[in-house]
Amino acid sequence: MSQNFYNNRFVLDDDVRFDGDKLMQSTAATTFYVETTGNDTTGDGSVSNPFKTITKALNSVGEFLTGNLKIYLGTGTFAGCTISKELQGTGYILIQGTPTVIVAETTATSGTTNTITVAGAGWGVNDYAGKFVRLTAGTNYLSDATNSYINNVYPIISNTADTLTVPEKAVVYDSTTKFEIVEQGTLIESSGYALANYSNPRLSIYPKYLELKSTGSGYYAIYSNNGNMQPRGCKITRGSTSQYGIYHNDGYCFPQGCYFDGTFTAAVYIRGGSNIHGVQTCYIKDAATGVYISEPNAAVYLSSLSIEGATTGVNCLYGAQVNMITWNQYVYIDNCTTALKASYGGEINANYVNTRSAINTTGAEVTKGGLIRTNNSLSATNPYSLTDAGSLIFNDDTSLELSLSELKYSDELTNGSYIDLISGTSGIGEVLVGDSEEYAYFVWASDGTVSLIDYSSNVVDTDTNTKFCIFDNGDNVRVRNRLGSTKDVSIRATISRI
Repeated sequence: MSQNFYNNRFVLDDDVRFDGDKLMQSTAATTFYVETTGNDTTGDGSVSNPFKTITKALNSVGEFLTGNLKIYLGTGTFAGCTISKELQGTGYILIQGTPTVIVAETTATSGTTNTITVAGAGWGVNDYAGKFVRLTAGTNYLSDATNSYINNVYPIISNTADTLTVPEKAVVYDSTTKFEIVEQGTLIESSGYALANYSNPRLSIYPKYLELKSTGSGYYAIYSNNGNMQPRGCKITRGSTSQYGIYHNDGYCFPQGCYFDGTFTAAVYIRGGSNIHGVQTCYIKDAATGVYISEPNAAVYLSSLSIEGATTGVNCLYGAQVNMITWNQYVYIDNCTTALKASYGGEINANYVNTRSAINTTGAEVTKGGLIRTNNSLSATNPYSLTDAGSLIFNDDTSLELSLSELKYSDELTNGSYIDLISGTSGIGEVLVGDSEEYAYFVWASDGTVSLIDYSSNVVDTDTNTKFCIFDNGDNVRVRNRLGSTKDVSIRATISRI
């Protein structure tokens, strides 16, 4: 028998602990089953005699967990639950639902890193958008026989008559790929948090193959405070008044293969924590903000992620850092008002970000000391918006640099696209369009007033169709191509006052 202290608790041996006068017993690996037809009074959590609630399963083990706890849910709707267990060793809690199969196992005929094709499938266009692919064998399938938290379910972004578009993987789908099309048949729903994690020390929670939904005002589908939250293959649904899909404060947050459905204030809100976080192989649609990261020490890696129809795709501030740097697993941002935004010391490294089809209004916006490094593959009407002193963008592909004294830009501007100079400044600038096709030398005042000094015939100081425009845009100076076609444009501006 050993005698020592663990987390201020007196330990008699490996299986018995006292906290004051309270006996707290640990447990080895445990599996429970929960069904809507189960019984928390007479059930024992077995397949033949399941519990009715997730809370009963959680309360049926000791306070300390030395092994994994696996809770398997049948189809139907279950009440929300809160997790506050403590953990020793390397165990985790798995809460796994039961997907409903819509299309039985099928073998692909071909594919790419983000498409699966079945020749002659005859599917209705977008009949399966918002559903899921569950891989069962072949390329990109991962066995979960040893680690039950391994994910093989990914959201379907869109589909044609024979091709499914899914988040990008590192390996091309091919004729060895076998899959089902499924939807989540298990719903955890609550007027509070559908799933809350307060575990300490940080316990890893794996919600898997579930739909999670909060219907309460100001609540979230998943709330994690200090614990490690790692949803796998889940549908995160917004109730009419719920605020966030996932709200994570400290600990480790890493959703994979999830579909965020609805106008969340933020689909994923990571507020802090010194660990490395991630959002991978997920699809976020129609949220006000796709991924929102704040607080110093919060570092988030985004890969194989699709964000569509958001006001702001990714918003990083208060010293946090976002990285999109996996070369073969792009982040796709489409049809957003602003794709990337950094402010108050937030930093975004977006070397591998792209647009599938619908262009964004503004590609990258930096303000108040934010930093964005990006290539030029993110399509937007306004590629860059520089709105305050101290903001900084480096463009790896197109030689864009901004400091407190000088702005340089050299790249293509499509017809109608523009560059905004920093507000509240004055300076002198020069523009060259094409191979000396058009040119201008100009000065501007801090109130935005523009004066053309020397310029070619198609350069004007108003926003005029068929012209190259350098004009007062109210709170800044806008340089805009309206010549009717894409032009190579070089801008050099020296800022004389901020």
